[in-house]
Amino acid sequence: MSEEKFQEILKQLQAQFPGVIAVTPGTALLVAGRTTSESPEQAARQAIYRKTFPFPLTTVGKRRSVLLTDIAKVLGDETSRSTRSADAPAHPDMIENATPKRPPKQRTRQ
Repeated sequence: MSEEKFQEILKQLQAQFPGVIAVTPGTALLVAGRTTSESPEQAARQAIYRKTFPFPLTTVGKRRSVLLTDIAKVLGDETSRSTRSADAPAHPDMIENATPKRPPKQRTRQ
């Protein structure tokens, strides 16, 4: 990721959260567009528990938080990765010559 892209994303985050250096994990998921849940904090707790939370956590006081700089790094990496692989199919099933998967076996009653 370029330094310019990082600074651009960080500036947008700082405008959205003036005077703040860290946000809650649920807010980080909302900002990144990773959840549409009515309870983003619960979605964040579940992702942290499953070890699928996309941001590094830090502790501010006694609370787990995500630094705005870490959000900017992750979002910048995602945008640079998506522009590099824009021509590649997103999923193996989208490849034209992919072998089709077998349909599930039908159960017969006896």
